[in-house]
Amino acid sequence: MPNLSRRHLVTTAAALPALALPAAVLPVAAVAKPITAPAATENTPNASTKIAKLCERLKTAKKNYAAQRRVYEMLERQVMQKAGKPDPLIQYNEANDALGLEWLGASPPRSESMYDSYLRPIDIERRLPGPMTIGEVKALRGRPFHLTKKQIALRDQLQKRLKVSRSYHQKVIRLSRDMGLDAAGKKLDALSNREADIEIRILKTLPESRTDLAIKIAFCEKDGDLGYVGPYVLRDIKRIFPEVWGAVQS
Repeated sequence: MPNLSRRHLVTTAAALPALALPAAVLPVAAVAKPITAPAATENTPNASTKIAKLCERLKTAKKNYAAQRRVYEMLERQVMQKAGKPDPLIQYNEANDALGLEWLGASPPRSESMYDSYLRPIDIERRLPGPMTIGEVKALRGRPFHLTKKQIALRDQLQKRLKVSRSYHQKVIRLSRDMGLDAAGKKLDALSNREADIEIRILKTLPESRTDLAIKIAFCEKDGDLGYVGPYVLRDIKRIFPEVWGAVQS
């Protein structure tokens, strides 16, 4: 799944509380339509603002993503059921924990998930003893790498599991393609990217009301990533409430 698209940062204007911000008028140069509504009504959501319209589009995008997510998870369950239960050699259990193949997730692995229901080849390969990185190989300077007896025993156990894992993994890949899971995943990624695109447009769009600004402040409250969101919010406060910003700076 894509990175930025997995960060769902914004909530719709209707779901946000009104902020007690001072009344002000946007400079005409900042946006096409300055704020002219009286302070008593400025906090009322205005469906005509650009940000409000984008929030409606985001709401629809989130619904589409949620629906496609259900389709994906249904197909994923079907694929794993068709693949059958993985061999104990590549399951998460105490025997494999002792080999350094323990589950590191925050919640227990799910049998219906193709990502954490079994030890994938890459999970086992990274535990094989010996030089793994380019730097480690270069450090040998052409000298042979000698394994200890303990490392040889570990390697043999891991290679046995690796062979089983590769066979099962190829089966899962083939079923994912044939049963439509791959296609569903690509569609899910596209919908996720669609959400991210709208969220970025909301961040970049200048607010036309205090409710618009409240939506942006909600980005900070929900995501907590001030390094990413903060500059947009500060830009808007400087333009909409210059007297407030000046007082803060002084």
